[in-house]
Amino acid sequence: MKYNYDEIEKLEASVGGYFGTSFDVTIDFKLNLFEWSSVEHSVESMPKSKKGHIDFTKVEKSKFIATNILCWKDRYENELRIMDGTSWGVKITFKDHLIQKSGSNSFPNEWSLFCKFIEEITGESFR
Repeated sequence: MKYNYDEIEKLEASVGGYFGTSFDVTIDFKLNLFEWSSVEHSVESMPKSKKGHIDFTKVEKSKFIATNILCWKDRYENELRIMDGTSWGVKITFKDHLIQKSGSNSFPNEWSLFCKFIEEITGESFR
């Protein structure tokens, strides 16, 4: 099935590990809203969260398309099968279907671009 960036309604993404900070973000492209949150696992701390409006201009759209997210493999695994470290997941919702991408200690080539896009949209860290 061929997917189209203009048909994406919602993006949900998470990244983190057992130690350190985990981040979650939801971007609603129909309502131009985002929700971002983080939790620090290594210390007793309160989760942080933020909600906001997105001004999704042509520039942001081109940055999102540059992540090539619709062409990512469904699953990325490190060759050594090391289980601790960084895990991530992405859900992309269309009107009538959902696709998911995920990984453990292995990332698509465009992962840094994707994180930078999320950080620019939310104004918060996503790494």
